[in-house]
Amino acid sequence: RAQVQRADDVLLLLDQIERSALSAESAQRGYFITLDPRYIEPYQRSRTQVSDALGELDRALGEDASKAQRQHYDSVVAALDDKFGELDETIGMVDQGKILDARRRILEGAGYNAMQRLTAAINRLSDIENRRRHANWRSRATVRTCWRKSSTTGSRTCSRWCLPSSR
Repeated sequence: RAQVQRADDVLLLLDQIERSALSAESAQRGYFITLDPRYIEPYQRSRTQVSDALGELDRALGEDASKAQRQHYDSVVAALDDKFGELDETIGMVDQGKILDARRRILEGAGYNAMQRLTAAINRLSDIENRRRHANWRSRATVRTCWRKSSTTGSRTCSRWCLPSSR
């Protein structure tokens, strides 16, 4: 159960990291388009959420993380460093009134590429966690035929994998 909970925690943190990075990107875009400083607070909040979630993810992976998990974690960190570097730089340019420079920087595509790398690394790490979670579930399951009465049709259905009772 602890391994399943750990995998669930890791998957939740990966989702939080991705959503927070997207929120930061959205806030940067809003600031760039409107020049409204109210977008800076959501940007900073998202940045803090990403940092906190990365620390929690590192602890959740723990010392028993596989080499592949560590490599993908490092790829997540590197992509986030690149993405937030681009976001910080363009927000700074907007602050200085260098709108065209900020636009050029955004259009270079470094931020887009960083988000693509981030998504790919998160997906690879999620795949590992899902496989570990599934393997743990299967190792706890017993192979036997379990007949269950369908609540909708009343007919009997067969399930080949059954988790042991928690008694």
